[in-house]
Amino acid sequence: MFEIIRNMFRRKLRTILTIFGIVIGVLALVVLGALAEKMNLMLKGGEQFLTGQITVSSSQGASGERNPFASGGFLTKDQIDQIAKVDGVKAVQAGVETSYIDPDKKNGGSGISFGPPPTIMGVDLNSDFKNENWKTLTMKSGRMIQKGDAGVISVGSDIASDKNLKTGDTFKIDNKDFKVVGVLEKTMTGPDSYIFMNIGDARAILIDQTPTLKDLQDKSASAKQAVADPSFKYLSPAVQSQIAQAANFDVNNINSSASVSWKDGADPEKVSKDIESKVKDVKALSPAQGKKMIESVSVLLNAVIMGSALIALVVGSLSVINTMIMSVSERRREIGVKKAVGARDRHIIKEYLIESSMIGLFGGLIGLGIGSGIVYLINMSTASKNIQIFAITPRLAIGAIVFSIVIGAVAGLYPAWHAARVNPVSALKEE
Repeated sequence: MFEIIRNMFRRKLRTILTIFGIVIGVLALVVLGALAEKMNLMLKGGEQFLTGQITVSSSQGASGERNPFASGGFLTKDQIDQIAKVDGVKAVQAGVETSYIDPDKKNGGSGISFGPPPTIMGVDLNSDFKNENWKTLTMKSGRMIQKGDAGVISVGSDIASDKNLKTGDTFKIDNKDFKVVGVLEKTMTGPDSYIFMNIGDARAILIDQTPTLKDLQDKSASAKQAVADPSFKYLSPAVQSQIAQAANFDVNNINSSASVSWKDGADPEKVSKDIESKVKDVKALSPAQGKKMIESVSVLLNAVIMGSALIALVVGSLSVINTMIMSVSERRREIGVKKAVGARDRHIIKEYLIESSMIGLFGGLIGLGIGSGIVYLINMSTASKNIQIFAITPRLAIGAIVFSIVIGAVAGLYPAWHAARVNPVSALKEE
């Protein structure tokens, strides 16, 4: 082993430059791989969530008297009730999802996000629904919102960190004060940026954020009087439709989606199809469809990121090939002596493969160290903004080292084979 290391550094500058080529490749692999790992952690959480329930949303069909909100992408209370009656359905939980508008970032705030944006998640706390994979969320402090809660919230770790919130604090959302009853542990996925609250509170925020809904709510009382007036029938059909929509306004019809669990022994794929066929103007995302959707995003993301890193490693391997071929040319007489005293071809091949693998190992270790340092510094610089862009995982670290050794070994195959073919007689005659 000492002889191999001594041979490597006979031409110190050339060997260092060769190692540097591997370093650049592994550095790119580590940095881009850490970005991919962070995204994969987020996608894994999304997959776990989607495969643990059936997610139902509006198919945005044409609006009508019974469903004046369908064209706006909302599920009505009637649709929620119909879903609950479908065979195989265990429980249904209506939900309202809307963006959290940060007053501190409204004007001139950063729009850059490396994860789900801050989101308000309103849920029907009276429902018995439980996600099959995420029955509970781990709390860092306090508790999760529960049945009977109103005017209170549980917040994800990113929200708590960004707003310096802790259990017991008061947090203003849409000019209304909410008491923080719990802070979630970091999950590295969606819930980190969620604000959980009662569905009624979330509906009120969504209505205030949406001028059309706000207008319908404000005009609801007067519209009901207008519909009852005998002169209503003399109005144009278009005006009648607008007034009727305001008159039929019901806050309980504002539901962004519904989460559905299935009974023991029921096939969630069949239940999903039954929901779509038996309830009008809805679409159901089954666990299998959710998994397929996440996997397609993950494959594309990893292919783009890892492909870029592999190009850098291929370039590094070419420098190893060049260095090892030159090493064989310079050491032909030495190889001839070894073969003359009994060294076999396999001994020569083994020596050169170990040498090229050592170059890959040194380059991999240095590249991993520098890459990890860069990732750490970037994560530290964005921590104050509550952003984590990269994630170094054991899989990535071990993979980078193993891959650099394999690259070195593969790059050394031809030079090793070339060295083994050296004729000892002709080699010993050379000066």
